[in-house]
Parts: sequence; C-alpha cells; structure tokens
Amino acid sequence: MDFSVVVDDLPELIHWDILKLRYFAVNNLISNALKFVSNGGRVLVRVGINAEGDVLISIADNGPGIPPEERTVIFERFAQASNNTRSFSGSGYGLFNAAHMVRSHFGEITITDGLDGKGVCFNMQIPAIPFPMDKIAIFNDMPNSPNNPN
Repeated sequence: MDFSVVVDDLPELIHWDILKLRYFAVNNLISNALKFVSNGGRVLVRVGINAEGDVLISIADNGPGIPPEERTVIFERFAQASNNTRSFSGSGYGLFNAAHMVRSHFGEITITDGLDGKGVCFNMQIPAIPFPMDKIAIFNDMPNSPNNPN
C-alpha cells in the first residue's frame, strides 16, 4: 500500500477544535480510506490553502468507491454505501460525524472521484482563523508535515 501525505506551505493559521476535528473528521476519513483499499492500493492526504484563505484537506484513495447516486446521502446518520463487494461492517456514524464536525467549523465536505479513476476523494474546506503554526496539533503526527519533518 502507498500512503502519502502532502502538506503545502500554510500561513500562521487555524483556530479550530483541533482534537475533535482530527478525531471525528481527519482520522476517520483516513481510517476509512485505509480500510477500503486493497494491497497495492493508494491513499493520498493533501493539505493546502485556497485563494480565500480556507484550509483544504483532501483524502483520496483508489478503493472500490461510493456510487455517485449515493454521494449525496452518505453523510446522513446510519448511511452506508450499498456496494455489495465490500465485506466491511460499520455503524454508519463515521461519515456523519466527519461531516458534522466539518460543518460545525463552518466548513464544507464533498465527495469527488478518487485516484486513478477509482475510489473516492473526501474534500474538506474549512475557514482558517489566525493561530500560531506550532500549535496545530492536527498534523503533528503526519510524516513530512511542517511540525514533523520525518
């Protein structure tokens, strides 16, 4: 499996509930991506900022994906993709919680196609509020992040 994290240059920013956003949104979406890709699969986490100053976090994979017709309802409580090829169980709360946490930070979460024309990409766009970069705990454990160059 290929797991990559790309963190673009970010200004001094972010005043979020870091622990909850990390646990309920970022970690959950990364965990889902890792769960659904097979051996030889790819997961790419990308963090950047757009022209409006919003933080963009995308988590893309090349797993089995979510059918386009289900992408509008997948963030509802207890919702799960109906892809019958999946042999994984879940509560149907993960994506609901991720969406709730992003929206509680006045952000948006969307789904687009994933890597290599397969899988999905979860895109989170969250407004940034100035805060010192060394206080951003959400990315400290991620390899090659500004706070963890290893």
